[in-house]
Amino acid sequence: MTEDNLFIEDIDWTLIDPEKFEKLIYFLLDSIGMKNIIWRKGGPGVSATDGGRDLECEDHIVGLDGSVRTEKWWIEVKYRTNTLEKTKVHETLINALGFPDVDVIGIVTNNVITNPTRDWIENFKQNKHQRFVIWEGHHLEKIIKSDPSLIYSFFPSSLTLKGRFNIIDTRFYSYLQLPSGTDLVDIWENKDKLDFSSKVILPIILAEATFGDLFKRQWALWFEKDLLLETFLSGLLNIIYLLHKCEALGKDNIFIMEGMEYLLLSNLLNFKANDITEDIDMNILHNWSKNKQEKSENSYDLIQMILKPIISNTCLNLLGVCDQNYLCKKLILDSNTKKEYMKKFILNEINEKRSLLIIQNRKENCKYDLEIPDNNCPLMYIRDNHKITDKNSLLKELEITQKIFMELRDTIFRLS
Repeated sequence: MTEDNLFIEDIDWTLIDPEKFEKLIYFLLDSIGMKNIIWRKGGPGVSATDGGRDLECEDHIVGLDGSVRTEKWWIEVKYRTNTLEKTKVHETLINALGFPDVDVIGIVTNNVITNPTRDWIENFKQNKHQRFVIWEGHHLEKIIKSDPSLIYSFFPSSLTLKGRFNIIDTRFYSYLQLPSGTDLVDIWENKDKLDFSSKVILPIILAEATFGDLFKRQWALWFEKDLLLETFLSGLLNIIYLLHKCEALGKDNIFIMEGMEYLLLSNLLNFKANDITEDIDMNILHNWSKNKQEKSENSYDLIQMILKPIISNTCLNLLGVCDQNYLCKKLILDSNTKKEYMKKFILNEINEKRSLLIIQNRKENCKYDLEIPDNNCPLMYIRDNHKITDKNSLLKELEITQKIFMELRDTIFRLS
């Protein structure tokens, strides 16, 4: 095996059972472009008995003149630990004779058929109008390996790290599937050997922020800053699509917000708030506008809708560091472990998520000398009262967040 190979070994069929094998074939048919697929399943672990087929589908064949011819397929799925019995092949073909509207009869097995069975099939095909195909294990493996995402779903151990890495973006943008915990560990340990793009980094960061370990794997301190900015902007540009995808799939979108928050702070480490604001204004708003030369009037309403929740959640987490017993006399919080939030950006620790009770003392001034209406805490003001309406209001939020974040990070670093 060379380093360029995507597969570490042949498929081990013992890793799945008959029910999963049928499920695999169902998704394989979809992957190769079959239409109107029906899984005629009778019950848990038992295939359907209506007419002898497990799956129905259609193959739409486009002619040279653009016309479309439809072939109706019936498929029986036969998971075997040994050679497929000749009697089962007989039963399938004889059953199909009673359904003349079926064009193609298929048998799919993970194993092989005997030579006598193969000869019998050839004789049978010569006298019947229906076409018959059989996919044996070695044929099936070749077809499946054309779709590494399918391999990952059913036989992840058959893929090399490069094979798993190469399908991260496809699995994420198509199905919102994130890299696994094992993937995250392996990718970090081999990060110098991999070629990262913003499309791959985004799902990695979202996975790390949701169930990974950003204290051990500090991507914000390893990736080139321009690549992190590109990833953040790409996330903003695609966030509406991703949120709609979450809704369609019935998934909670919290993992998107947590990952984007980490990317926001990662970029505030490296760039001035004004530079980030300019990039959002030039790259994101122009992409959203109907006229590339003139931003629409509602562009900043969209920024308020998608970026404000990210900034607000960031402020809430930063508030957790600003308690009176630690840094600030203006706030009282119910926990003394909030400082760990900052360790994602300076050293390795274990993160504990906690809810916070926050009491604000308006008689005390913020230590950062920021001019905020009604002597409000800057972070609470951004989170609860301030609205993004234009470029300047966005810049104000990012500048305040950046100033406090950097001060807190430096303070935690000195005290660690």
